[in-house]
Amino acid sequence: MSPLLGFTPPVFPGDETKTLQARVVHSALWANIALMALCAFAGMIGSQLPGFVVGIELGLAACSLALLHLVRRGQVAIAGGLLLGVSFIALTLAIARMGTIRVPATGFYVALVIAAGLLSDWRGMFAMIAVSSGAVGGLIVAENSGVLPRPDYAVTITQWIASTALFACVGAWTFAALHSIQTALRRAEREVADRKQAEAELQKKVAELSEALAEVKKLSGMLPICCGCKKIRDDKNYWHQVENYVADHSQAKFTHGYCPECAGKYFPSLGGPAESI
Repeated sequence: MSPLLGFTPPVFPGDETKTLQARVVHSALWANIALMALCAFAGMIGSQLPGFVVGIELGLAACSLALLHLVRRGQVAIAGGLLLGVSFIALTLAIARMGTIRVPATGFYVALVIAAGLLSDWRGMFAMIAVSSGAVGGLIVAENSGVLPRPDYAVTITQWIASTALFACVGAWTFAALHSIQTALRRAEREVADRKQAEAELQKKVAELSEALAEVKKLSGMLPICCGCKKIRDDKNYWHQVENYVADHSQAKFTHGYCPECAGKYFPSLGGPAESI
């Protein structure tokens, strides 16, 4: 499948935010292509929309197809901005050409507001609210001044298809918003789990270090030792052999033998103090 016509959104390794934005823009562009084609088809069936409006809808679908190429090349922000700008201009021109401010046409401004919020955070959303409000206000003034063409108030299948397209558009953007929130929550849950695991490992290391430090400190300070038998007295006034006390309070292990002096003393036949056992 070519990069231009790919139905799978691109993935940008190492940039999860851009990947998420690409998924939203990519889905919006394909939805826009389908919706504009559907609205143009409705206009031709109902014989109610001017040919100029049908041409705008088909042109917007073709423009969305071209923007898909930008998304797959990594220019996600540019594609999203152009989608919002072109859609706003095309919608305003189509409403003006129809000659009246009416539903469902103006309802598509709501979809643009939702899209701007998803693609450009709250700043983009408020900006789109402002320009959409200004556009509707300007169109109202133009209609009341007789500048717009005479509207056709006949009700045909065109209104039904256009309304359905509007519902689908708003629903798609809402789904995209929920999907983005769920993805962010799953990422946050993974980060929390990883952090808890790291904290548990850190606490384990701290406990091990504390235990090792306690072992080191066990034989520090003054040790009461008998001048005669060399036994050591513990904190409970019990006396212990030196090797037993040291073994209980450290990691040291004892092995027994004779020094050269003792070897000569106890085993004179071995040659005196120069040798040891």
